[in-house]
Amino acid sequence: MTDIVAGRFEQQTDAQAAVERLLRHGFRRDDVSSFFVNPPGQHARFPVGGDRNVSPGARGAGVAAIAGGVIGGAVGLVFGLAASHVFGLVSTIAGAVAGAYLGVLAGALARLQDRKTARRTGADATEVRHGGIMVAAHTPTATSRDEAVRALRSSGAIDVEAAQGDWRQGQWADFDPTRPPARVTAAPRTAELEMHDA
Repeated sequence: MTDIVAGRFEQQTDAQAAVERLLRHGFRRDDVSSFFVNPPGQHARFPVGGDRNVSPGARGAGVAAIAGGVIGGAVGLVFGLAASHVFGLVSTIAGAVAGAYLGVLAGALARLQDRKTARRTGADATEVRHGGIMVAAHTPTATSRDEAVRALRSSGAIDVEAAQGDWRQGQWADFDPTRPPARVTAAPRTAELEMHDA
């Protein structure tokens, strides 16, 4: 594992300017890498797409749908039995089926309205890595880290982050686009890096 500093850019020209600035400031070509990062949720880490096997907002929706179906079916059955004197056995079956259907729908939708997640803001909210062009630099020394931070910021990086990673053959080999970035929030040499762990 080694130290890596990276910056995110929205324009290819800005990213290329950052690469050239790093090379002018003493970085070797195999110590600088540029690559594109897809927006959150679009990294196709699973065969069906997406970044997660289960969406955090959908946890428990299946159980809530089953519970809603049972309750809705029972309520529909009662109304169907009440209407069976007028419409016969068909009303009992139709009431139970309609009640179960509406109960499944209501149960799932009620669980998907994750009020706790919707209320979380600021430090409690899960930070995500935004899409864009990343320029990463292998920075094995404190001096090279400071120089990389300065070069990326002066080139217009939207975010600058510091990480520990595997740098192989001129690439950040173990880069994980789903891991929240550990942003550099202070000026070089003057303060510690603020690290947000995943």
